[in-house]
Amino acid sequence: MKILIIFILLAFVSVAFGHPNIDGTQGLFRSISVENGSAGHFHGGAYYRWFSEKRDVTTIGELSGEANHTGWGLYFGLGYAITDNFSFNISSSYLGDGIDYVDIDHNITSTGLGDTKIGAKLGFGKGNVLYGLYPFISFPTGAEDGGVFRYFTSGATDMGLLGLLTIKVNKLTLDINLGYADRNINDKKYGLKNNYSIYKGALSYDLGRVVPFIEISGVDYCGKARIFTFNDDELFGSNANYITPGVGLRLGHFNIDFAVDIRAFEDENERAFPTALTDSYYKTTGYGLAPAWAVVFGVSYCYDFVTEKPKLGEIAGTAADSETKDPVETDVAIYKEGTFLTSTESDIDGSFEFKELEPGSYELSVKAEDYKPYSVDLLVKAGETTPVNVTLIPVSKEGMLVLTILDMESKEPVAAEVSIGTLEPEIVTEKLVKTLGVGSHTIKVIAEDKDYLPYERNITIEAGETLEIEIALGKKEYKLVLPKVYFETDKFEIKPEFYPVLDGAVKTINTILSRGSNITIEVQGHTDNVNTDAYNLKLSKERANAVKNYLVTKHGIESARLITKGYGESKPAASNDTEEGRVKNRRVEFLILK
Repeated sequence: MKILIIFILLAFVSVAFGHPNIDGTQGLFRSISVENGSAGHFHGGAYYRWFSEKRDVTTIGELSGEANHTGWGLYFGLGYAITDNFSFNISSSYLGDGIDYVDIDHNITSTGLGDTKIGAKLGFGKGNVLYGLYPFISFPTGAEDGGVFRYFTSGATDMGLLGLLTIKVNKLTLDINLGYADRNINDKKYGLKNNYSIYKGALSYDLGRVVPFIEISGVDYCGKARIFTFNDDELFGSNANYITPGVGLRLGHFNIDFAVDIRAFEDENERAFPTALTDSYYKTTGYGLAPAWAVVFGVSYCYDFVTEKPKLGEIAGTAADSETKDPVETDVAIYKEGTFLTSTESDIDGSFEFKELEPGSYELSVKAEDYKPYSVDLLVKAGETTPVNVTLIPVSKEGMLVLTILDMESKEPVAAEVSIGTLEPEIVTEKLVKTLGVGSHTIKVIAEDKDYLPYERNITIEAGETLEIEIALGKKEYKLVLPKVYFETDKFEIKPEFYPVLDGAVKTINTILSRGSNITIEVQGHTDNVNTDAYNLKLSKERANAVKNYLVTKHGIESARLITKGYGESKPAASNDTEEGRVKNRRVEFLILK
């Protein structure tokens, strides 16, 4: 049956809150939480436990009959947290027993101090799982002759150790206490051996100001130096196990608790009342030690002498190669709302961390040589470490070039010899696909048909990227097809509406000129047939100069590579017999020269 009880304890979940238990350390009524509160946290409280039952009794062979058996205890304790993880406490009690006979005017009472216990608690862990140790020592300060149906003192110095575990799930937390105590004398007077085991657990739910809870607890007097004798103890029999439901009220710094002790497994713990009050056997295992029920009322007070600092969070992670999984040394930076906060370098094993971060959202940026940049958004929570595993993708040290060579006018493929940097020239008939090292390269294209102008340009290859280029080769003395610029009759000033036309033509002109330093472009001026041939020849030349000056002054095209020539009315583009035709003839065109 006791194995079942321990199993139930392990299944229970309890919330830990900052108020003292019966021993003066943080917890519920009997159970202990791993948490200590923050450094400087003080708490003190008192519990009153009362029980009564009418039973048949014989006292020292003289009196018999029904009698009311009443017992009570005032348990008080103090605790203080020196650090967030370490606290100590001290507790004691004042006890009372009484027998009041029903049919006769006779009663027996006893009151006196109980033993004094000093304990210390050391907590470990973060987040939802906490664990700790609770060593304690109990001194026999109780009245040696106190008690009617129980002893007020053990008569010995007890020393013990409890292991503590707290697991929190939202508003629920599991508290488990398991331990062992040694009574450091062979207690012949009271018939006790020198050891006992302790087990406790609790379940509660934090509703804010109201906290319902339930506990299960027990002490196993092991008899012959054994741990957990369960049901077969030769002297003490089954353990005194209690189920204790209750409710706590959290009123600012004050706490008020109401609970009821209910003895579990009555049939295994029931003992007849002693025939003699001096019988140690019954005074340590009978009714007084484990009454069938008891009511509990507690009041406690908490105060933080040290103002708790806002809980901060951390980011901790590692950086590794996505392919080899080897650690990578990196530069790591964090940003908040787009603003740079701080940076660090990862260790040789790729690990990095940022401490003392305010709770909130952050952007983590990771950079390393020969790897693609990495960034991720992270949420930092108070008192917690946010883990991050960064996998960096290696940057390729090569890129791809896809080159297509076409006739500028027909868009048909042109066979040509292509030279790239110091690589051997290649004959390309339609398309060249080439893997090149990262960086700048010079491309030279010479068509097999010598009527085409050569082409030359610089390119930049990016790591892991593909650069696609279409080269349009123009033939020597090829008329460049650009939007024409038209003029008013007898005028050579450029009309404002043609400024955008010339601005748009600049890119094409620069592309043509970049194919070779020996390439020039002829700017050709034309007129209609109004006026004399000599006048029109002069006017056409002025129109060509006007366009050239605009391209040189506005766009910085090299003057020597633009040659102007006036053709007068000798090369009409349309009939001069109509006004519409004459408008088309008042124009400027471009011709590519070698």
